[in-house]
Amino acid sequence: MSDDQIVYRRNVSNPRSWGDFSVEHVAFGLHRVTGWLLLGWTLVHLGLPALSAPGAVWAPTSTTTIVLVMAILLFHGFNGVRLLLAEFTGVGAGNPKRLFLATVVLCAVLVVGLGGAL
Repeated sequence: MSDDQIVYRRNVSNPRSWGDFSVEHVAFGLHRVTGWLLLGWTLVHLGLPALSAPGAVWAPTSTTTIVLVMAILLFHGFNGVRLLLAEFTGVGAGNPKRLFLATVVLCAVLVVGLGGAL
C-alpha cells in the first residue's frame, strides 16, 4: 500500500481513539442506529400484533416509552433532513459540526417540550 492512501483504524472500545471520529462519522452512525431501532420498534409493536390478532394495536403504557420513541423518531427525522440539505444543497458542508449541533439541540428542545406536555 502506498503512503498516499489513508487507512482509518479506530478502536471503539478505546476512548483515546474517539477523537479520530469526525462529526459526519458520528451522525452517520447515530442515523443508522436510530433507523434500525425505529424499524425494530415498528415491527415488534405494530407488525406482530397485526399478525397475531386482527384489529389488535399496541398502545404504549409508559410515558417514558413514548418520550424515548419520540426522541429516536425526531432525531432520525431531523438528521435525515440535515443529510438531505448537506447532500443536495451543500448547506452545512463548510461546518458540519454546527448543523449537527443544531439538529441535536432542536431534537432535545422538542423532546423536552413535548415530553413535558405528556
